[in-house]
Amino acid sequence: MLFAEHGFVGASVPDIARASGVSTGALYRHFADKGAMVNALFRRWKRVLVGHLLDDLPLSRPPRQQIGHLWRRLASFERLAPHAFDFLELRNHSSYMDDQSRAFEAEQLMPVMRMVEAAAAIGVLRAAQPEALIAMVWGAFTGLVKAERMGYLQLTDTLLEATEAAIWAAVKNPTTTGE
Repeated sequence: MLFAEHGFVGASVPDIARASGVSTGALYRHFADKGAMVNALFRRWKRVLVGHLLDDLPLSRPPRQQIGHLWRRLASFERLAPHAFDFLELRNHSSYMDDQSRAFEAEQLMPVMRMVEAAAAIGVLRAAQPEALIAMVWGAFTGLVKAERMGYLQLTDTLLEATEAAIWAAVKNPTTTGE
């Protein structure tokens, strides 16, 4: 929670220890430094997020339904664990994320990448780099969450449904029905 609220620099090790109910020394017995702590937390929450996204992913269904499933599961995760979502998606991790965390994230997201690649290969999605299509979907959702956090909108089920349809329209191949 401290990393989500204060960022990497703003979360002090004594504050982390206090919030964790352990001594600073105990933290340093398990982690070499604050960077190791935040990377372990990043990998933990990324594993939980991806597990939540992929739970019951309808791989035998059309890509439209798969993307809809991911959108709804992303919204569900944000509602269940808003601090974890903030930590994972609304913070810039580049300054402290280590190579192990970067590789872990790529590995965790591989099923989503394969799903997008398969849909692109059959012409259902736009001819674009799969990473770009994923970034469009992810960016749209995190933008909605930021707007809600700033009080510009309320992320209701109705709004989520409408924005999911809009993001589908943005990533699907316009020359096909894409369903």
